[in-house]
Amino acid sequence: MLISQLFNTLSVRDFRWLWGSSVIHVVGMSTELLVQGWMVLLITESPLWVGIVSGIRGAGNVGTGIMGGVLADRIHRRNVLATIHWVRGMLLAGLAFLVLTDMVQLWHILAAALFQGMADGLMSPSHNGLIYDTLGPRRLLNGLATMLAGYHLSWMIGSVVTGTVISILGIGTAYVVAAGAYLLSPVALLLVKAGEPVQRHQESVWRNTVEGLRYVLGSKPLLVMLLLSALVETFGFSYIVMLPVIAKNVLHVGAPGLGYLSAAGSVGALVGTVVVAGLGN
Repeated sequence: MLISQLFNTLSVRDFRWLWGSSVIHVVGMSTELLVQGWMVLLITESPLWVGIVSGIRGAGNVGTGIMGGVLADRIHRRNVLATIHWVRGMLLAGLAFLVLTDMVQLWHILAAALFQGMADGLMSPSHNGLIYDTLGPRRLLNGLATMLAGYHLSWMIGSVVTGTVISILGIGTAYVVAAGAYLLSPVALLLVKAGEPVQRHQESVWRNTVEGLRYVLGSKPLLVMLLLSALVETFGFSYIVMLPVIAKNVLHVGAPGLGYLSAAGSVGALVGTVVVAGLGN
């Protein structure tokens, strides 16, 4: 019963392609985030800089989240996601070149982190909206749980692969793996037909943004959920940022240990997500 509930939503064609794209994308994202922290630590030998780079990425995410919602309403959500994934892949390919040719500097990673954070903010509304577009309201909770199950499974695999690749082939090759995953993930997205824009009238982006903020500020449930989300994001996942420091400076387990530490969290999260998916709606 549990497994049937979990994979019930995968019988929907568009959601299945979206899920497949997300699985590939998360492998690239997990690789990128782990490599980012490990690279900064090697360059600076400073845990503070590891946190600063992650903070810059978070600032980019916050700064573009509202604009991402406007884009999700105005442009085909599939196209928004595909374009952002391709651009991110090309950026990481350039970073891989700098690492492989020993030309990379700290400011390169800082700039890439800011852009990647902006990309996170722009794509999240389109991705979440596309889940709703493919499944509708009745199977939304089950679909979100199935999506998260794929997310944690991919993160677990990506973490172990990343640690192994860094240890054997080096950081530059790990960046190549991340870039390849980002460039490959839009292929499945292009097969998704859902996600048409909901706003076809010509209304200014500024007005859309102001109306969205006014709507949120006037809704107590939304404000409470946003506050809860902010607290969880700030204090619940910050340990991931420090995993490279823990692996290298505290436990002395190197890049392979970093991969296993990152994967361990995903194992627990995957178990919890599977249970939620099995509960249905």
